[in-house]
Amino acid sequence: SVDIISSLVRVIYYFFYVHFLGLTSVPDKAISTYTREDYYYFIDEMERAKLSQNTQAIYTSRVYAIFNWLSKENVIQKNHMKTVAEEVKDLEIISDENMRKFFEYAKGKKHYYLVKFLVLSAFRIEEALNLKKSDVNSIQINVLGKGNKKAAVPLTEDLKEFFKECPVSKEREIYFNTTYGNFKAFLRRAEEATGVKIKSHDFRKYCLSNMANAGVNIFLVKNFARHSNIKTTLKYYAGVDHQKAADEINSRISFKVQLKF
Repeated sequence: SVDIISSLVRVIYYFFYVHFLGLTSVPDKAISTYTREDYYYFIDEMERAKLSQNTQAIYTSRVYAIFNWLSKENVIQKNHMKTVAEEVKDLEIISDENMRKFFEYAKGKKHYYLVKFLVLSAFRIEEALNLKKSDVNSIQINVLGKGNKKAAVPLTEDLKEFFKECPVSKEREIYFNTTYGNFKAFLRRAEEATGVKIKSHDFRKYCLSNMANAGVNIFLVKNFARHSNIKTTLKYYAGVDHQKAADEINSRISFKVQLKF
């Protein structure tokens, strides 16, 4: 019935407010009475929560879809919701030179093996901090990934060599006996010493973009990253090395020669 549909959508819509924006009070009104003012309220609350433009674009697109469906079902007369445009950014990948500077600083320090693993595996930091010795076998690394999804990463030759030398915490049988807070502090100290600003996710981007630029099949890169949608791989990680792209094109075709310009 219309009442059941309306109640269900209110629950979904409120979920965005409470779960994503951390609000404790949401306007208690019927879905059919929502106006453009409610949309502006939604935007204001996302701004207050300091959500990025791209995060706002995701949330508004979902809310818009809900209200658009309600409009088609004649539960509401008009969809007053709008979508925020996604911000298009250039991919920012740490250069090889800066990554080498960073590793020169990290060598011999407590977090050296952790950053080395992040580069080799493209693991997210929280996944790496939970990695246990029992998660690794001769073929793959088992991981509990984003959204508590079980997945596996193939054991490359670089990773095999890494696990031969990486120490394991005897008390907890984990590889990296540290916390996210300590790791962030280490990255800040590294920046002060080297001038290279690196966030934990930059190691993942560096790994995946280098795979893509090396010519690894993009679907294999997607699987290695454990993305559910290849669009995510292409959009955020498959950075293009324009010099390599030009060299590849030049080695395969010359229109000047072909068309005798």
